[in-house]
Amino acid sequence: MKLINRIDCGALILIGLVVGARPIAAGTVTFAIDPTRSSITHSGSLSNATLGSLPFTAQGAGSLTTSYTGAILAELTPPYIRFPGGSSILAMTNGTWKPAVGGGSGSAPADYGSEVIKSEIITAYFADRNLQYDV
Repeated sequence: MKLINRIDCGALILIGLVVGARPIAAGTVTFAIDPTRSSITHSGSLSNATLGSLPFTAQGAGSLTTSYTGAILAELTPPYIRFPGGSSILAMTNGTWKPAVGGGSGSAPADYGSEVIKSEIITAYFADRNLQYDV
């Protein structure tokens, strides 16, 4: 008798789970980007036949990594997900990096700051500002 009661209880729980599971409705949804959990680190190199491959290095602590904020728009039509455009994925300013806005002397707030150094021959600075992406 106890075995039958356990089977009945298990069946009721299983029916409750099946009834509680609903298919995802089709439609447009917006996903918010959590800046505390969303970051991208830049890496790479500048290559030249004469100088060879020169890796990008950080101008300062954390200059190659920044967080992102914004929203991603998606259209759900199970079993597919489509990105229709109109998303706004924004890089956050992570410091003050060289060169200044427009490539001038000095520095200014930027999303990323990197540099390329070739001994005492070349030092080139790169700053990415106001980066915005769409999906």
